[in-house]
Amino acid sequence: MARAAEGSASAAMPAALAASQPDALKALASWPRDDAAGWRELAGLWGVAAALPGTGDPCPALRAQGLRCFRNSGITLAQLRQMDRPGLLALHLGDGQVRWTRLQSLAADRVIVAQAGESLSLPLAEFSRLWRGDFATVW
Repeated sequence: MARAAEGSASAAMPAALAASQPDALKALASWPRDDAAGWRELAGLWGVAAALPGTGDPCPALRAQGLRCFRNSGITLAQLRQMDRPGLLALHLGDGQVRWTRLQSLAADRVIVAQAGESLSLPLAEFSRLWRGDFATVW
């Protein structure tokens, strides 16, 4: 089985755009709405260039490449820390807007999320306001 190239989600916080709340929401709002890019990024961390569907469930294609999927809509912050792995998070921006981002790093007071080569550092309080427990990952 391949090993994730990026390491754990609780690794030292890399340089990322630290944003105030309005700036963070504006940056997140500009990110893609679907989760397809995030699934491809996760697969890439494991050294798999999976041909994933543009819409729908990517797990069958990932399984065909030797990866397993995990999804849950009720993960707590404590469980997220315990899993200690990159994954996809649904962030709720309001007015029904959801952005799927990749968890890059989780520290005591900050969370770094990423999407398509961009990363954003959020204070834990802001992250907690936007995240409702949706999490997905591969291994």
